Amino acid sequence: MIDLLLGGVVPYLVGIVTLLVAALGLYLRGRSDNKKDVEREQTSDYMNKRKEIDNADLGIGSTDDDRIKRLHDLAGGKRGGGS
Repeated sequence: MIDLLLGGVVPYLVGIVTLLVAALGLYLRGRSDNKKDVEREQTSDYMNKRKEIDNADLGIGSTDDDRIKRLHDLAGGKRGGGS
């Protein structure tokens, strides 16, 4: 009796479970790929910033005015505390 009732439903249940497992696999793969993309972008940003720092002008041979301007530029253009 139960075989008669479930006999026609089992293939559909197997198909639905298969689709759900496939969807879950795709979802997890997408998350993994996204995480790798973010890590790759962060690494690239770090490498570019590091190159910029390594190639920065240290001010050797500059005048005091040049050094003050450079420090001002490094501070983001902010003026320091005087009244």
